[in-house]
Amino acid sequence: MFRCSTGWINETGQICACLDDITDQRLLERNVLRQEKQTLLDTLVGGIAHELNNKLTPVQGFAELLSLEGNEESRRYTGYIKKSTAEAVNIIRQLLQLSKPSAPLPQAVDLRQIAEETIGMLRFQIRESRCQVRALLDSSPVCVIADAAQLKQVAINLVLNALHAIEGRPEGMLSLETHVTGGTASLIVADNGCGIPRENQSRIFDPFFTTKGHEKGSGLGLSICFSIVSQNHGEITVESDAGAGARFTVSFPQTDTPAVLFAPGAEPVPSVPALRAVPQGTRVLVVEDEEVVRCLLQEMMRTSFGCQVDVAVNGAEALTALQNREYALVLSDIRMPVMNGPELYRKVLAQSPETARRFVFMTGHPGGQHLEEQITRWKIPVVAKPFSIGRITEVCGPFVRAASGEETHRQVPDHGFSRDQAGGVF
Repeated sequence: MFRCSTGWINETGQICACLDDITDQRLLERNVLRQEKQTLLDTLVGGIAHELNNKLTPVQGFAELLSLEGNEESRRYTGYIKKSTAEAVNIIRQLLQLSKPSAPLPQAVDLRQIAEETIGMLRFQIRESRCQVRALLDSSPVCVIADAAQLKQVAINLVLNALHAIEGRPEGMLSLETHVTGGTASLIVADNGCGIPRENQSRIFDPFFTTKGHEKGSGLGLSICFSIVSQNHGEITVESDAGAGARFTVSFPQTDTPAVLFAPGAEPVPSVPALRAVPQGTRVLVVEDEEVVRCLLQEMMRTSFGCQVDVAVNGAEALTALQNREYALVLSDIRMPVMNGPELYRKVLAQSPETARRFVFMTGHPGGQHLEEQITRWKIPVVAKPFSIGRITEVCGPFVRAASGEETHRQVPDHGFSRDQAGGVF
């Protein structure tokens, strides 16, 4: 890319023409703009994730408590509630994955489920494109070992790419297929759109290469697909001709390991340890700005330990409570108004290091990387929302029971942020 400028030189009667190569300059400007958009996306998605996880926490938690007390019929209903909650949590994690990709977490994945969930997530875009959709999926599982969230990101990118290709076509057609051939499992996304000229097919997986124009794409979609598939030990290929549509094939070695599917009402009733009486007067302080989540945690702590539970709506209120009473555990949200969890912890650490050793954080989304690293250095356990009663019992139990002398603080879980099997942070 060049900038051309011309001028008349009066003294000599000549024309001066200057050509400046601005290719690198334009690329740098686009990269800076892209980084600004990515930062905005991370902030927006993080805030949405925090708020939605806060709302989903009591839905999942109270459904779990009801399943402990109810009959078979009510447990079936709570199973549906928990399934819907789990699906909503997965959507949130997918949004976080799109804005902030993480390292692959290999597990058995059914490519049929990836295809079905992709169609479900993009139902609005597909309807807007007015194209016909065919799902030609095998009747039996098509399982591979890969990161489920990343595979879904690949499928979403390929489907969106196909929808762009069939824009303006009177009879647009999009198909998703799965099949197994000779031990290789494949997911195929095909369209009858504008196709890809042969001279461009060797470049479509290159970063920043696009024929759509910058208003429709950054040229990163297919390069991200290529990177993800390669990281998961797979292969992605394309067959296309100009004006004849395109057919993308994502292939992995097939596995006999069955994919884990969630069946509503079929999961066992959550096991809660038998109530172990803690010393009378043992208290836990819950610091949480959402009223329903506070009530849920009160019920969970009473169900699990039979302890007394005090509550505070923010760090400032909790600080006052801590000055007046000793607590076996402080269970605090991270993101709160007035005074957040990390600010509360810093003040408690300065005033009472022993109390600071009895902290557990919980969060719907921790925020920036700097905060994650800080909490990891503090070695404070972090529970991701929405959480189960089993998770609360696992993390908080050692602290509460330490009040009776059954366990010492050395036995308290010593972990901060890491990645669980579903992709959450805890």
